[in-house]
Amino acid sequence: MALRQLLGNIYGKIVNYLSNSKERKRIREEFRCKNIYIGKNVSFDVFSEFEGHNYFYDNVNLYASKVGMGTYIAFNSFMPKTKIGRFCAIGENTRTHLGLHPSKDWVTVHPAFFSNQGQAGFNFTNETLFNEHKFVDEEKKFVVEIGNDVWIANNVIILDGVKIGDGAILAAGSVVTKDVESYTIAGGVPAKPIRKRFTDEQIEKLLQIKWWNWDFDKIKENYKYYSDIKKFTDMFG
Repeated sequence: MALRQLLGNIYGKIVNYLSNSKERKRIREEFRCKNIYIGKNVSFDVFSEFEGHNYFYDNVNLYASKVGMGTYIAFNSFMPKTKIGRFCAIGENTRTHLGLHPSKDWVTVHPAFFSNQGQAGFNFTNETLFNEHKFVDEEKKFVVEIGNDVWIANNVIILDGVKIGDGAILAAGSVVTKDVESYTIAGGVPAKPIRKRFTDEQIEKLLQIKWWNWDFDKIKENYKYYSDIKKFTDMFG
């Protein structure tokens, strides 16, 4: 009986290994076809969605995140449940999905009193009595939304419930607690608007053009026009 159980366990492990190997091979082939580079210790799951032409450096966490075409994310960034647009440049140590603790009404900030997740190894309640995350969508899939063509410098923290507009820039070391409008440079602790990147008219045209929605070949054909905002908006706006 013991031998039969042992053989059964060995068989189960072999089947699981073969199944996992087949799935890993399928994922590798999919990433190869979509020009997606995955560095060491990059975390993702079946809920993660990568559009293609992506580069994820080592130690990046993208559980249940959506990443648009052309976006790269640098080393040691933690961005689960984050919706990221196309052609974003995201620096090292970017942080989202930080969670919330009560700061008023509740006597304590400790999750053992309001959460059943056991963050500290124990809990006093079997219920969720406080919303630990703030979502940006009705389906409660994403805690942060980052638009298209966004540059996030190193060591930026973005709190739950925040939306970053298209073309925005976040300065290094910023703690972003509120939404950032499109084509706005923001920075500081907490982050505040510094200036607009372009005139209101140019920004309006860019948001109408939405060049990031063009197919990859069209973008490549017209890359030389991207160095001059006036020529670009005059030609395509």
